[in-house]
Amino acid sequence: MSKDEKIITQQMLDMLGVYELRELARSIGVSSPTTKKREILCKEIIEISNGSVKVDLNTPKKGRPPKTLTKISNIVNEIIPQEVLMLQKPIAKDSCSNILKVAQTPNLFNNFNLDSSKEVIGFLNSINGHFYLKNLKNSDAFEVTTFYVPDEIVENFKLREGDKILGCGELAENYDCGIIGRILAINDIEIENWSRNDNDFDISNFTIPNIESSIFGKQIKKGERTISFFENGEQAIMSVVSEIERMENSNEKIIFIGVELAPEILFYGKSKSNVEMFATTFYNNLDESYDAIMNAINYSMSLLKDGKSVTIFVFDVLGILTRLDQYFASQTNSYLGHNISGVQIIKKLVGMGKAISNDLAITSHAIAFDSEKNNEFIKTELEKIAKVI
Repeated sequence: MSKDEKIITQQMLDMLGVYELRELARSIGVSSPTTKKREILCKEIIEISNGSVKVDLNTPKKGRPPKTLTKISNIVNEIIPQEVLMLQKPIAKDSCSNILKVAQTPNLFNNFNLDSSKEVIGFLNSINGHFYLKNLKNSDAFEVTTFYVPDEIVENFKLREGDKILGCGELAENYDCGIIGRILAINDIEIENWSRNDNDFDISNFTIPNIESSIFGKQIKKGERTISFFENGEQAIMSVVSEIERMENSNEKIIFIGVELAPEILFYGKSKSNVEMFATTFYNNLDESYDAIMNAINYSMSLLKDGKSVTIFVFDVLGILTRLDQYFASQTNSYLGHNISGVQIIKKLVGMGKAISNDLAITSHAIAFDSEKNNEFIKTELEKIAKVI
């Protein structure tokens, strides 16, 4: 061993958060790291790293790292995925496929233990007819993020894709996901006051009513779809913030959609009771960006069907399209240089604006930049479905 090399030490481990420590422990072969206290994890990591304890190298997803790492950044770079370090939250071991396993397991819901459950919040998605949500609540309670919502709960409350759910969840043993056992609120309405009419509003046909509003200093009609161009991102964000402040006492729900934003923007949006942020920062992965966009679409439609008006801000529409191009990179079909799946999602996102009546509408505002005014996709496609203001 050279003078410059060091084995993993207690000092190095003290620099890691609990989730990073667990992931490091799991990566080198420590068994059941989430069930052990920090001091025990550190002891076992050091014992494995210095060779005093052997691990089974044939165990899946367990491998022994090099004994010698020069500094703590080497541990992070070689063993711990970057998103764990930046987000300070656990790696999601779960996948949607686990939802199907849980859904097909008899009596699993009957074993739900309310006393050991924790609060979970997320937006409903479905896979093969079964519903789940990804937990957005910051908590040390769960190592997994995906939670199955039992069919009986879905049927009882007439839940549908896009609903915002606050509930009680616990881990589903041996399935690498969780299960929701009780619903506390749906779409920000406490369950005691919740009701859903069997007859949704018919949103297949609509007309733009003659009720005028204003956005960014321009007159528009409720239910319109608009595109606004700004000199730069800072100017656009400040304009959106100004509109949110102006609409703070409105009965409308404000939906903000964007990707790769500064964390401060998310913090601001979450401080406003009438704003729902479907946004990701520059350190979120592609899956999280895609989920945010699709959840925004589904949630907006769910609110409209429940008789609630919505105003949508789609920030940096071409930036979102680029992010979708990256997400769908494995697909080969393209249009105007963009992946066709991403194109369809953007057109759906921008084109959601519609009015059912004089006081029930989705009004959508897409935001782009002056340098993009002659962009081929905007000129060819978006200006067909949205008005430049």
